[in-house]
Amino acid sequence: MNIGAAWTRRAFVAELDRALSDYRRSGTPASLVMFDIDHFKQINDVHGHQAGDLVLRHLAMNCSDAMRTSESFGRLGGEEFALLLPRASLTQAAATAERFRVMIEEMVVPGDPPLKVTSSFGVTSLGAGCITSDEVIAEADKALYQAKNSGRNQVVTR
Repeated sequence: MNIGAAWTRRAFVAELDRALSDYRRSGTPASLVMFDIDHFKQINDVHGHQAGDLVLRHLAMNCSDAMRTSESFGRLGGEEFALLLPRASLTQAAATAERFRVMIEEMVVPGDPPLKVTSSFGVTSLGAGCITSDEVIAEADKALYQAKNSGRNQVVTR
């Protein structure tokens, strides 16, 4: 499914590669926020795939509307999304992730019945021992899974 408001994984990783290059060249900070929808399979199983697709589109549009112009937003796969926050420290990125977490928690997806979802977030910053985009994504993914394993609907930094 194409989510028009979110970059593809390939485009997003290319932007992350550029941010890593900037970091190596000039020390410009940046952070990566990864998140996914909690219990998304249950939405598809109970309400159908059309409802799941509507949740994805609604979430993507709300996230696109909430991000700053300097930020990049992409869909990494399935119900997993990411934000690249240039010039953001880990603390600043965690605050942004919390803002998005609350926005998603308060979001109502229209339908019969209307749906509400929550999301879990993992946050890392460039330069946290990571050299490649794959390593940065893996670090954020570890934090994301820690958030999921600790009860979901929360932000974890790493």
